[in-house]
Amino acid sequence: MRIPRIDFLIFGYRKIRVSEKDFKAALNEMLKAGISVKASNFAFYVSERDFLRIKKLFEGKISYSESMPLGLFGTLKRYKKRYGLILGVFVSLFLIFSSVGTVWDVRLEGSLSGRDEEILSELSSAGVYPGASLRKIDKAKIEAKILSESENVSWININQRGCVLYVKVIDKTDFEEEKEKTGFANVVAKRDCVIEEITVKTGIAMVKPGETVKKGEILISGVIPEELGGGFCYAEGKVIARYKGAISVEIPESETEKYEKSREISKISGIFSLTIILSLLLCRHKE
Repeated sequence: MRIPRIDFLIFGYRKIRVSEKDFKAALNEMLKAGISVKASNFAFYVSERDFLRIKKLFEGKISYSESMPLGLFGTLKRYKKRYGLILGVFVSLFLIFSSVGTVWDVRLEGSLSGRDEEILSELSSAGVYPGASLRKIDKAKIEAKILSESENVSWININQRGCVLYVKVIDKTDFEEEKEKTGFANVVAKRDCVIEEITVKTGIAMVKPGETVKKGEILISGVIPEELGGGFCYAEGKVIARYKGAISVEIPESETEKYEKSREISKISGIFSLTIILSLLLCRHKE
């Protein structure tokens, strides 16, 4: 049977059950008293206020059984001495209703620069932070503000799911022009080797492919010969060379491998008729 009125849930109600033989008599008593109910299966719901009247009507006439107080008021009535619980319910309800329309959390995605705190600070300055009113947040305006003022973000998108804001960003990358290298420098061999390829960007090549050079020998010189105009420069280029080397690896004389071959389950009976199950792991050693 469905509860006929929503006020029962708020102000409390009871479920009353009577026997089949007393069912009609119970309905007649309530109709005479002006108490309207919907009944089925020899049971009916009444408000907490009407229940007190019904108790007097049925007293000494009709046997019945009643439920505990139901609904919100009924629950508070049952736990009326548990002040902490009641206070907690009201505080929880207050927080739930007051937090509707409020930003619960701001979640940042996409930043790879490690500057999450700086980006969240910029969002907070623009009005996006936990506790802010969702009604006052204009996502398009905030996105435009961040793009025009942020030193960390080159693209931003704000989405709302419930009371949580998901902010996706792309980091701003600063490109610096490579400074022109000035001064004097030579390119020298790091070790003894055979030159396979040499490409000069600036300077004069001092060796050719196929030549063998010693460690410290100049490969590209920063000194310009007089016939080429003379002067000095910062030598640069690409050199590919071949050299011999050795790598030592220690290999143990023997190696032990342990792996499971099979399992056997055995039962051992002990005192107090307890049974202990042991799993015996059989292993084979390989040398």
